[in-house]
Amino acid sequence: MDNVIIVKYSEIGLKGKNRVYFENFLVNNIRLKSGFDKIRKTHGRIYIEPGNCINTDCIQQAIERLAKTFGITSVCSGLKVVNDKKEIEKAALLLFEKEEEKKNPETFKINTRRINKRFPEGSYEISSYLGETILKKFPNIKVNLSNPDVTINVEIREKTYIYAEELRGPGGLPVPSSGKGLLLLSGGIDSPVAGYLMGKRGLQVDAIYYHSPPYVSEKTRDKIRTIAEVLCEYFGQIIVYTVPFTEVQKIIQENANPRETTLHTRAAMIAIADRIAKSEGYNSIITGESLGQVASQTSESMRFTQSYTDLPIFRPLVGMNKEEIKDIARMIGTYDISILPYEDCCTLFTPKHPIIKPNFEIIKNNFSRLPIEKPIDTAVLNTEKEIFKLSEL
Repeated sequence: MDNVIIVKYSEIGLKGKNRVYFENFLVNNIRLKSGFDKIRKTHGRIYIEPGNCINTDCIQQAIERLAKTFGITSVCSGLKVVNDKKEIEKAALLLFEKEEEKKNPETFKINTRRINKRFPEGSYEISSYLGETILKKFPNIKVNLSNPDVTINVEIREKTYIYAEELRGPGGLPVPSSGKGLLLLSGGIDSPVAGYLMGKRGLQVDAIYYHSPPYVSEKTRDKIRTIAEVLCEYFGQIIVYTVPFTEVQKIIQENANPRETTLHTRAAMIAIADRIAKSEGYNSIITGESLGQVASQTSESMRFTQSYTDLPIFRPLVGMNKEEIKDIARMIGTYDISILPYEDCCTLFTPKHPIIKPNFEIIKNNFSRLPIEKPIDTAVLNTEKEIFKLSEL
């Protein structure tokens, strides 16, 4: 009888002949996050064997990390035994005893899958046998097949795997199977959610943050670092590029039509992100824009700002409302950080009556006349780079 960590995936299993490509990324991410090297994959399952590790806290921490790994739909600890009825019985009883200590359940269920058809007894017979064993040991507990307090899962494959409670993962595809993207991270509610959602699609996400001292304090930059640390739990590593943006914003404020300042600021951000993305090997840019949410997020406005890059701009929130975005922010753990009351550069110099539907040719011409090229060059040149990594278990 051996301890085992059981990882399940879903979407990867639909990839046909390309499945191995995605599985290999997932196995690599599992190894990096868990710290365990003995990993074996079968169709729909990946098994991690902790070996001689007897530190249950270490195993639990690894499971919690894996539950925040893109590509994984669920993860749990379990037991592996040989395909012998008595060994299966011992393991199932031991696992139930642990669950009984933790939860004091009133009802239970045995769920058996006999994938290995060479095993002599069927799924129903095994479930009945194990259920009878548990009822003899715990006579006050009852069977409930529809809504049990505890479910003991038994999978009979080349070995038999027995497990109970599973932690749900985010699902999707493993990073960086879809490449690398650069996220415009403002510190608000939306952009961290946008990064998370693109991570679910297999994009390794790093961030670019525009810092405008003295108008924006170091507390805002610390807030960005804290958000990066949270996102790091999902990605394993996050790079944050901090762009000195004060001079660019001052020139826009001093020279642009007041109604256009927000859009010119967004255009400058995209132009800078484009240059950094290309120099650092990113294949896309990500923003937290939601159609119609603010003046700079109309179709006309987005057409203008995106014209300053030829890289694809992913906007995963474009069809979401604010409440939907907040729900995801709470789920991933960034909401309480994002609402801290520290101003960011996006809220500086906001016009009272911003333009909503700019004429593309006119606003492009107005932007081209701003004396902004050298300040953008300087901002790119002086960009700072910080790397955030998960600590070793």
